[in-house]
Amino acid sequence: MNRVYLMRELYEKYLEGSLEPSIFDTEADPFVDPNEPMHVGYSSVFLKSLSFCVPSEDDYAIYHDSQQTGIMHVKVEPCKPDGGVINDDEDEGNPFDMVEQPQDLLGKRLDVLVTVSSCKGLQKKVHTRDSPKFSL
Repeated sequence: MNRVYLMRELYEKYLEGSLEPSIFDTEADPFVDPNEPMHVGYSSVFLKSLSFCVPSEDDYAIYHDSQQTGIMHVKVEPCKPDGGVINDDEDEGNPFDMVEQPQDLLGKRLDVLVTVSSCKGLQKKVHTRDSPKFSL
């Protein structure tokens, strides 16, 4: 409700011609609703393929209080130290092409890129700001 009053005040300033556009570049902008992390449950993502530097992509169940509350699509893949995707077409090739056994990775750095592309079936209260805090 507080933000509604701020929006009305800005509208009145706009009608008067005294609105400063710089207000929209700050945290005082009442139209900005910042994202806040929410715990929606937990999931077990299997990483065995990473021991051979093979990317994996699958759907995993999200649980909260021992009950499934949704499904998330996760992609886990080795990446460059800067987080960039490793392309097989590059001149330098994939530095992990030589990995034939997990022991080949011992003592070596392995950067991993985890991408959660979607979540489905989450309870409606997860989408509401007034709900108790949940996070993923």
